[in-house]
Amino acid sequence: MNFERLHGWHNALFEYSHSKAYKIKRAKFRDDEMSVVSGHLENRQIHYEALPAERTENEMRNFLNFINKSSKNAYIKSALARLWFVIIHPYDDGNGRMARALAH
Repeated sequence: MNFERLHGWHNALFEYSHSKAYKIKRAKFRDDEMSVVSGHLENRQIHYEALPAERTENEMRNFLNFINKSSKNAYIKSALARLWFVIIHPYDDGNGRMARALAH
Protein backbone atom coordinates (compact mmCIF):
# COMPACT_ATOMS: atom_id res chain seq x y z
CA MET A 1 0.00 0.00 0.00
CA ASN A 2 1.24 3.49 -0.84
CA PHE A 3 0.00 7.07 -1.29
CA GLU A 4 -0.57 6.57 -5.01
CA ARG A 5 -2.88 3.58 -4.48
CA LEU A 6 -4.80 5.32 -1.68
CA HIS A 7 -5.27 8.44 -3.79
CA GLY A 8 -6.38 6.26 -6.71
CA TRP A 9 -9.05 4.61 -4.56
CA HIS A 10 -10.18 8.00 -3.28
CA ASN A 11 -10.40 9.38 -6.81
CA ALA A 12 -12.44 6.36 -7.94
CA LEU A 13 -14.75 6.73 -4.95
CA PHE A 14 -15.79 10.22 -6.04
CA GLU A 15 -15.55 9.79 -9.81
CA TYR A 16 -19.33 9.92 -10.26
CA SER A 17 -20.41 11.69 -7.09
CA HIS A 18 -20.07 15.12 -5.63
CA SER A 19 -21.26 17.22 -2.74
CA LYS A 20 -23.77 19.95 -3.45
CA ALA A 21 -22.46 21.91 -0.45
CA TYR A 22 -18.77 22.03 -1.37
CA LYS A 23 -16.21 20.82 -3.91
CA ILE A 24 -14.57 17.56 -2.78
CA LYS A 25 -10.78 17.52 -3.15
CA ARG A 26 -10.28 14.14 -4.77
CA ALA A 27 -7.07 12.13 -4.41
CA LYS A 28 -5.41 14.72 -2.16
CA PHE A 29 -4.92 14.84 1.57
CA ARG A 30 -6.84 17.63 3.23
CA ASP A 31 -5.08 20.94 3.73
CA ASP A 32 -7.38 22.44 6.33
CA GLU A 33 -8.88 21.56 9.67
CA MET A 34 -11.51 18.83 9.78
CA SER A 35 -14.35 18.21 12.22
CA VAL A 36 -17.13 15.65 12.11
CA VAL A 37 -20.27 17.60 13.02
CA SER A 38 -24.03 17.27 13.03
CA GLY A 39 -26.90 19.71 13.43
CA HIS A 40 -27.60 23.16 12.10
CA LEU A 41 -25.34 26.17 12.55
CA GLU A 42 -26.95 27.33 15.79
CA ASN A 43 -27.30 23.80 17.16
CA ARG A 44 -24.10 22.24 15.84
CA GLN A 45 -22.48 19.36 17.71
CA ILE A 46 -18.82 18.43 17.15
CA HIS A 47 -18.31 14.66 17.35
CA TYR A 48 -14.63 14.53 16.40
CA GLU A 49 -11.80 16.93 15.55
CA ALA A 50 -9.16 15.38 13.29
CA LEU A 51 -5.42 15.85 13.59
CA PRO A 52 -4.09 19.19 12.32
CA ALA A 53 -3.68 19.16 8.52
CA GLU A 54 0.08 19.75 8.72
CA ARG A 55 0.47 16.39 10.52
CA THR A 56 -1.56 14.38 8.00
CA GLU A 57 1.18 13.33 5.57
CA ASN A 58 3.60 12.23 8.30
CA GLU A 59 0.89 10.32 10.17
CA MET A 60 -0.11 8.64 6.91
CA ARG A 61 3.52 7.57 6.37
CA ASN A 62 3.47 5.96 9.84
CA PHE A 63 0.13 4.34 9.05
CA LEU A 64 1.36 2.89 5.74
CA ASN A 65 4.52 1.63 7.40
CA PHE A 66 2.30 -0.29 9.84
CA ILE A 67 0.08 -1.61 7.03
CA ASN A 68 3.01 -2.78 4.94
CA LYS A 69 5.27 -4.18 7.67
CA SER A 70 3.17 -5.32 10.62
CA SER A 71 3.12 -9.05 11.32
CA LYS A 72 0.10 -8.82 13.64
CA ASN A 73 -2.81 -11.21 13.28
CA ALA A 74 -4.83 -10.21 10.18
CA TYR A 75 -8.01 -9.48 12.17
CA ILE A 76 -6.16 -7.29 14.67
CA LYS A 77 -4.30 -5.52 11.87
CA SER A 78 -7.56 -4.89 10.00
CA ALA A 79 -9.27 -3.41 13.07
CA LEU A 80 -6.28 -1.23 13.93
CA ALA A 81 -5.97 -0.03 10.32
CA ARG A 82 -9.61 1.03 10.19
CA LEU A 83 -9.44 2.88 13.50
CA TRP A 84 -6.08 4.53 12.76
CA PHE A 85 -7.24 5.73 9.34
CA VAL A 86 -10.39 7.41 10.66
CA ILE A 87 -8.41 8.99 13.51
CA ILE A 88 -6.05 10.58 10.98
CA HIS A 89 -9.03 11.49 8.76
CA PRO A 90 -6.74 12.35 5.83
CA TYR A 91 -9.35 13.31 3.21
CA ASP A 92 -12.04 16.00 3.04
CA ASP A 93 -14.70 13.34 2.55
CA GLY A 94 -14.93 9.57 2.18
CA ASN A 95 -12.73 8.63 5.14
CA GLY A 96 -15.20 6.09 6.53
CA ARG A 97 -15.62 4.40 3.16
CA MET A 98 -11.87 4.37 2.60
CA ALA A 99 -11.31 2.91 6.08
CA ARG A 100 -13.80 0.11 5.41
CA ALA A 101 -12.09 -0.69 2.10
CA LEU A 102 -8.70 -0.80 3.83
CA ALA A 103 -10.03 -3.11 6.54
CA HIS A 104 -10.87 -5.72 3.92
